[in-house]
Amino acid sequence: MLHRLRARELRLQPELTEKLEALFAPTEMHATKACLQGHNGTVWTNDLNNPTAAQIQVGATHYFVGDCQYAVELLSNFNEYMCATVFDDQWKAILEERFKNRFSIDTRTVFEHDPAHFDIAKLSKLANDLPVGYSIKPIDLSFLENAELHSLIPVTGPQYKNAQDFLARGLGYCVLFDGKDDKNEGEAANCEPTQAQMVGAAASHNNYDDGIEVDICIDGAHRQKGLATAVCATLILHCLEQGLFPYWDAANESSVKLAQKLGYKKAGVYDSYFIYRFFEQD
Repeated sequence: MLHRLRARELRLQPELTEKLEALFAPTEMHATKACLQGHNGTVWTNDLNNPTAAQIQVGATHYFVGDCQYAVELLSNFNEYMCATVFDDQWKAILEERFKNRFSIDTRTVFEHDPAHFDIAKLSKLANDLPVGYSIKPIDLSFLENAELHSLIPVTGPQYKNAQDFLARGLGYCVLFDGKDDKNEGEAANCEPTQAQMVGAAASHNNYDDGIEVDICIDGAHRQKGLATAVCATLILHCLEQGLFPYWDAANESSVKLAQKLGYKKAGVYDSYFIYRFFEQD
């Protein structure tokens, strides 16, 4: 039988948490810390006294380690879909046999966790390099109540219960556009002022004791203008000022290039399985 605990329950079981940390330590996956440090997520394990196999879920992402005899049972702990990461060939073989034609594989990139890699002067310059008509503001309650923000990044779920929880534990910045870009600045000056449109955001996706994981999205009509660079640089600077590390996990080459522009150094890659419970590929 598997045992299931919420992240905050782990705070009440320090001995179990220490043993689970030892199981996951070789993976070097910082996202598991969101659960193990008691912030967000759920853990399943085979034994509360001497765990030898475990699964951590944070949002739709799942991480599996340990004794493969529990693999089939652990791999059943999801609803419609999950992003699964396993760390050895035995687990991969079991996963691929278990789900056969119901998964796809994405290669993701992780980066070194060293704040010394960041050039503060460069980040400050990038943060202020905005086109005409754009500005960056901290995410506050007024922005959290704006549906435009949630259409870009779902900042209040599943890691944050509501707006107040995000304000207490999370942080982020949004990009605003006032409609007056360098192409129509003169024409717009003769028009009535309009409310600024939210067109991008960078915010915490997970919380850790020593930092956050960065989530970024820019509206498609406003990309290729340096907005992602500027808003991420702003968020990174805020983190460094607060003694927090802005962790980055890249899903594609564009994210890798942006991270490197901001000062991150590649540490390696890993495979993430996107698994569908009920889906047959053509």
